[in-house]
Amino acid sequence: MEFDLESRAFRSDLSGDRLAGKVALITGAASGVGECTAKLFDEHGAKVIVVNIDGELGQVVSEAISPANSRYVHCDVSKEEHVKNVVDIAVTTYGELGIMFNNAGVIDPFKESITDNNKIDFDCVLSVNVTGVFL
Repeated sequence: MEFDLESRAFRSDLSGDRLAGKVALITGAASGVGECTAKLFDEHGAKVIVVNIDGELGQVVSEAISPANSRYVHCDVSKEEHVKNVVDIAVTTYGELGIMFNNAGVIDPFKESITDNNKIDFDCVLSVNVTGVFL
């Protein structure tokens, strides 16, 4: 498997139907690793729920990979009701949910000094990167 920078997608020599019939929910799927994973799963036949907090980017990814086999759903993974909703949508839309790829993540904004850190930024990182995976 190799990563193609131009298309921002993984390419492999494996069969194109390895995930046929599977339903995958991918958080943080609007860019980076999540976007590449969504595209790869689509290439291998999965139905993909593109989950992201940024609706514009999420919709673009969903439409780019295969509108017939994907759906964008807005979700803040740090909010339990959002996560429950996206799981319910996956099951309602496709009848099941076989794969959850918890990829959403944030980093604390760069600070010149450690004394410039604040609890609000720290809480945001924990709520997305820890609580979001738990939910």
